Amino acid sequence: MKDSEVTTLALELADEAARSDIKVCCYETSADGHRWYDLTRTPPDDVEWVERAVRYLDLRKLMIRHPDHPQLVRWERESAVERD
Repeated sequence: MKDSEVTTLALELADEAARSDIKVCCYETSADGHRWYDLTRTPPDDVEWVERAVRYLDLRKLMIRHPDHPQLVRWERESAVERD
């Protein structure tokens, strides 16, 4: 495996792990025809994981915040696993 393949795979895995942390730990809601996750409705034991996932997705510019409710987040594209 080439270094570029390893890097691409590592980023894909990290992207999916960060989205999964939010998906599992945050309350899901629907608004404006999209699935959103409420960052304020996170169990206390999961706050650290969610904060780290949010920071990562923000840095990678993969997360979208609701224009009127910034505590609601989503991502532009879902992986095949998340669509099921």
